[in-house]
Amino acid sequence: MPNRILHFVCDTILRRVFPYGFLICILLVEMYAAYYHQRDILIDRFTPVCLIVLFFALHLLGVKIRGWKNIPVWIGLWLIGLILTVHTAFLFGNGGGFTLENSIHILQLKMITEYVKMCPQHAFWLILLVMAFPFLVRGAGFLLYWSIQPLPQKNRLVKISGWFFAIISIVVLIGWFAPAYELKSLLNAYDYVRLDRSVYLNSGVKFSPVDDEDVQAAPGRNLVFIILESTELAFLDEKTFPGLLPNLKKLSQESQLFTNVRIAQNAFGTYGAMNCMFLGFYLTNSFVRRNFMLEAHEGNQLSSLPRILNKAGYRQYFLMGCSGNFAGTGRLVKDHRYDVTWFGIDDSKREKRWELGVRDSVVYEQAWKCFQEAAGSGKPFHITVLTIDAHGPNGFYDPKEPPYPQQGKTVIPLFNAMYASDHALGRFLERIRTSPAGKNTCIVVTSDHLAHRFTDTGGRLQKFNDRKMLFMIWNSAVSKYRAQAPGRTFDEPPTILDALGVKHNYTFPLGESLYSDAPDERRLTSSDEQQAALNSYISLKSRFPVKLPQQISTARKPYLMLRIGDFRIPLKIEDHVEDLPHGDEVFILKIPNDRIIRDSDIQFCGKFFAGLAAIGKSGDCIWLAENGKRSAAHWNLPDDKGYLLGIHINGKTLVKNAGRFDDLVIRRQEIEELLK
Repeated sequence: MPNRILHFVCDTILRRVFPYGFLICILLVEMYAAYYHQRDILIDRFTPVCLIVLFFALHLLGVKIRGWKNIPVWIGLWLIGLILTVHTAFLFGNGGGFTLENSIHILQLKMITEYVKMCPQHAFWLILLVMAFPFLVRGAGFLLYWSIQPLPQKNRLVKISGWFFAIISIVVLIGWFAPAYELKSLLNAYDYVRLDRSVYLNSGVKFSPVDDEDVQAAPGRNLVFIILESTELAFLDEKTFPGLLPNLKKLSQESQLFTNVRIAQNAFGTYGAMNCMFLGFYLTNSFVRRNFMLEAHEGNQLSSLPRILNKAGYRQYFLMGCSGNFAGTGRLVKDHRYDVTWFGIDDSKREKRWELGVRDSVVYEQAWKCFQEAAGSGKPFHITVLTIDAHGPNGFYDPKEPPYPQQGKTVIPLFNAMYASDHALGRFLERIRTSPAGKNTCIVVTSDHLAHRFTDTGGRLQKFNDRKMLFMIWNSAVSKYRAQAPGRTFDEPPTILDALGVKHNYTFPLGESLYSDAPDERRLTSSDEQQAALNSYISLKSRFPVKLPQQISTARKPYLMLRIGDFRIPLKIEDHVEDLPHGDEVFILKIPNDRIIRDSDIQFCGKFFAGLAAIGKSGDCIWLAENGKRSAAHWNLPDDKGYLLGIHINGKTLVKNAGRFDDLVIRRQEIEELLK
């Protein structure tokens, strides 16, 4: 009886059921994962199954690979394993396989070495998986072959079935192996990596001869730059929206109105749009996956419209009715060197919702005060106003303000908000145009993006099949223009600089002046090749992260930050909210094993002792907290006021206390002592 049970377990379960059950389970699991998560993964994960079946068929045919003839087979299996593993890693990592962007990452040796330094354990397991791949495939194929032993005689049926399995497996490997279609991207990526400028130019991406620090600019006219929330060109159509924006309509008739400017890719939100209007290029899909954010060190050698005006000696103001925490606007404008920022909601309240704020009429009133102050200084100035009242779905309207007089029977709240905002705009424009400084002031009015789909306009916007951005310039230094010149959001900065008469030596990556006689049409494509070129160009224009020891300090300007050498890390609590630690709150930045600071993600702890526990678990780290009785007692400090900056490294801890946040500093020499 025991022999029969042992025979059943070994011969039936292990040899018959287990191999096929294992293969079927793999297929079912991968089909489920592919259907519910990532369909492309099924095609790639199907490759090992095909290889297993192929080796099973070869065993069935009695094909034996021995000696030196075995070497190409193993090399081929390792190559397939490498390609498959890296491709699947990209699919899970950023949703793309061997795209042009990812292929550039593969070919840039510095990126690979940085990854290995940052995650040595991941690199180890990746190499181990690739090395084990041929053994796993070969073993699984043999397991299937063993399951039908002893083999019958090599009759015709066995030979036919063996060749059938072999041919089908080869066809599937060649035809269904998704990376095979994408490997051509590696050839194209090589041109980007070796800086073949013709490849960049073919996609409309241009190299600037200078970095931001070397930009030279001479001032021109003053600038009032008004960015209207969701107020696209269609709203000026009198047949569809009669009398909705009378002051804006009047200004458009007296200005240069560009009627063929479309929204740029990924500029459908405020943050993405403002990046376009400042930097002269759109944020690619890889940045969209990262919440539309450029990290502080990414592209930090690129210049922008406000940075160029700063170089030209302009005093710059930025005004917005809601909090600067909305969409990261506060940090964005400060990083682009605005001298004065005014927000309707104090940033210290940590409020990031756009629906909380003051009306546009209040913002315009404050903008007029800034205009008077700037005009009296005798220096060139730039005032940017970002409105919010027209935000969908229904806008923001105060009954004390004038309502839209042509509502009809169906009242649409958004129209009241837009009409009231236009009324305040008209008063602001009239003041500027009749002031002495108005003669030397250029007024630019644009929309940040098109109206969102959820915006309630009573279905009127749906009548416009080809919706365009609003972009007009009053009192331009350039008299000749083409109203129908095709453009995108990123064309606004070079166009505005020309309208001001500002002379500079910078070249924007994509944007070109709409006053140009021969603009490059390739910039308008938004192709995959263009996005890859932009990503590569941004990496080229970025300073590398720093390695400790470096001086560690804090600063409030241009925004709240922790500075490690030249590496700037914004103090973010959640999403775009930036603030100092309060009470028992602690900011923690992990220090990698190689001590290269490349990550700007700060861990936020709401309790002091929870933060201390996190510091212990994090290993080496830099931390920041507000001083108090508990913290002073814990660190044996003589004073319980101000802020604390600490570093825990090499098993040692150093804590600095200062009354003012800006005075916190840990010097390089002190860190060197800790590392001894």
